[in-house]
Amino acid sequence: MALVVVGGVPAELEAREDSGPQSAATPRPATGTTPSISPDDPIQLRDAVAYQISMGRSLEVTCDQIQRHSPGIAGSNSPPLASLVTATYEDLTATPPPPPQRPRAMALIGDRYHHPGYIRPPLEAVCQKVGVASVFIYDVRLLNKTILRDYDLLIVLRDGMLWPSPTEDDEFGKQRVFWLTPDQEVAIASYVSHGGAYLALHNATALKGLNDTDSLYSQVLGATYAGHGKVDECYRVRVTEPGHPVAQHVNDYTITDERHWPTLHVQDAQVFLEAVCTDRRSIHGFTRLYGQGRVCYLANGHHRGALEAQPVQQLLENAIRWCLKGPGAE
Repeated sequence: MALVVVGGVPAELEAREDSGPQSAATPRPATGTTPSISPDDPIQLRDAVAYQISMGRSLEVTCDQIQRHSPGIAGSNSPPLASLVTATYEDLTATPPPPPQRPRAMALIGDRYHHPGYIRPPLEAVCQKVGVASVFIYDVRLLNKTILRDYDLLIVLRDGMLWPSPTEDDEFGKQRVFWLTPDQEVAIASYVSHGGAYLALHNATALKGLNDTDSLYSQVLGATYAGHGKVDECYRVRVTEPGHPVAQHVNDYTITDERHWPTLHVQDAQVFLEAVCTDRRSIHGFTRLYGQGRVCYLANGHHRGALEAQPVQQLLENAIRWCLKGPGAE
């Protein structure tokens, strides 16, 4: 049986590290900039536009930012870049049709610090492996009760901040907007409580904010954001409960990633992973029930290499099966 957390956080696990290299309230510099793109590469174009959308950018701003980082394209024989960006933007901000087959997963991915271009392929691969049809969205406005009705699983790898206003000398700007609305919180809570599944990854603990303030979202997840380490920290992940369904076929592993340390606020969380870095330990994976639905949190996800690592792919596969109450999920 997995560890049942009583009274918040197990005493042996460190949930908050005041001496950590990153502040929980101060956003860190971005890990990359908008790449140059080719109009002949629709995936690259999609990901570049998706990145701008994930930061809450308008079509005008998106076109401007991509043109700034795509020298030489305007003089090619391809359609004007602005028309390609516009068509892609309109497609990615429209409500996608649900796949015909079930089960279905909708994944909301990407933010300033996490380019959707590296997130999507590893998640697509694991969804395909377990036979789950996946749809990816980048526009936070699409997260609502209507769209959730068509899906069996919600996956989120992003935070709660938008950066809609870049400037001439700062491609991210200083305007930071927290986007999760009360209606969206109610939509998530209602979805899960009525049997929907939620897989929260990496920084999804920060969907509501960068603190431990109580909210409806934190009540669903059972945890809040409390900080993270360096973006390329090498640390050990221990399987603390090998019998947990999400930990099946997973051994302790070493990984280079950005280590997050969430704070738990519920008594029913079953912790099955912990991260160990020198003398610091933190919660790295847990599950819980919320109403009739299932919730799972996995902390890895800052780098594509981390998401594609064999132990993490196995954890994702197990987590999806558990969330959807598949074989061996009990």
